[in-house]
Amino acid sequence: MGQTSTSLCCIFICFMLAQTVFQVESANILFFFGVSSYSHRLPAWPLVTGLAEKGHNVTFLSPFKAKNPHPKVVDYAPRKFSEWAESWDEMNMFDMRKKGDMYKQWLILPYFGIAMCEKLYSDEEFINWVKSSTYDLVFIDALFNECGYGMAHIFGAKVIQFDTTTVFPWYSSAFGSPDETNWIPDMAYVFGANEVTFQNRLINALIPVGWDLFRSWIYFPQLEEITRTGLSTTDLPTFQDIEKNVSMIFLNTYYSEEFARALPPNMVSIGGIAYVEKRTPLPKDLAAFLEKGNGFIYVSFGTVADLQKMDASTQQAIIGALQSFPELQFVWKLRNDSLLKEFPNGNVYISNWMPQQDILSHPKIKAFITHSGLIGIQESIYNAVPLISFPIFAEQDYNAERVHRNEYGIRLEITTVNQAELEDAISKVVNDSKYDPDFKFTQYSTNDA
Repeated sequence: MGQTSTSLCCIFICFMLAQTVFQVESANILFFFGVSSYSHRLPAWPLVTGLAEKGHNVTFLSPFKAKNPHPKVVDYAPRKFSEWAESWDEMNMFDMRKKGDMYKQWLILPYFGIAMCEKLYSDEEFINWVKSSTYDLVFIDALFNECGYGMAHIFGAKVIQFDTTTVFPWYSSAFGSPDETNWIPDMAYVFGANEVTFQNRLINALIPVGWDLFRSWIYFPQLEEITRTGLSTTDLPTFQDIEKNVSMIFLNTYYSEEFARALPPNMVSIGGIAYVEKRTPLPKDLAAFLEKGNGFIYVSFGTVADLQKMDASTQQAIIGALQSFPELQFVWKLRNDSLLKEFPNGNVYISNWMPQQDILSHPKIKAFITHSGLIGIQESIYNAVPLISFPIFAEQDYNAERVHRNEYGIRLEITTVNQAELEDAISKVVNDSKYDPDFKFTQYSTNDA
């Protein structure tokens, strides 16, 4: 009797457990981040690892290997592609800005996309990988990585664009986002709140038209020809037709820190997903350095801009301003520590790599001097850290303008800044309470993302 009861009990338990079993089907997912700095992977990485943890087969294709690999994510960096990406360091964005060629930087970027496509499809190893791989979904970094459209077609995969910044000017015709050029400044042709003139608005309205023509007549035809030749395919649709079937666009923005845009249903703001991770302890030497002080300012010009490429007067203005605050500590991301000799009292810590999120969440931080990259700005908002913004290239003027308008911090011009200007900005963001209260509201709103 007891044995029968036990058997019946086991059958009952199995029956009940069976009700909780769902059919799960894992997908093969590719993230294609070709023309992008290493920082572009940061806002996407929680999505990459989250999908892998859910049981999907995830591959991340870029020129750079992950600094902290995930055991369930395949990191694919074709050798020739990585070697080509090393040449990007030769570009001097500061020099181009000083010459007034800010928009020229934007005109160069699509040709990087074309050159990348040529490099990939001239690599037999990569071509064989494309032809032998199967993917159900391809995430494409939205900034001139449309070379990925050809791969998605070969795979028969759905496409989602991952936009690491805000709405691009060609989105109105490509994806149906409302054209709001009458009041929102173009991300490259940025004008201030007091510069909404007829001329600026006219130029602002014509920029999307120019991009549409360029993409239709020059950019896409070249990508299509490279893809057709590289993959030896004859049934490749036009990239415009492929783009019409893009399923969704993820925007690395959030409503509380962006202009009040009207977005169609296929565009989803996901800014903030990278900034809810558990903090990790700082390196011991950095932690010890910060503990002995009463407050510090973090200085970083990102992974592309480099202080050594700035002219002597700009370098001296920055160094001189920091020297004027011996009571503060400075944590400075630099490629070499040769500048330490300029700070004999030992209030500067220099390293070529910094755990940025952990630094910005430190209770003793006072401000962040930045090149106005969106990721750094969002991390600062998340941690309620005021900013001094020095835009240098790409959409950084657009980011810095929002920082200035919303009083998250102060915007300065890197090519003309002098020591007195930077000293004044540091004093204001550290001591002026106006860079605090409204900032907190945005922080809480972003924390809900």
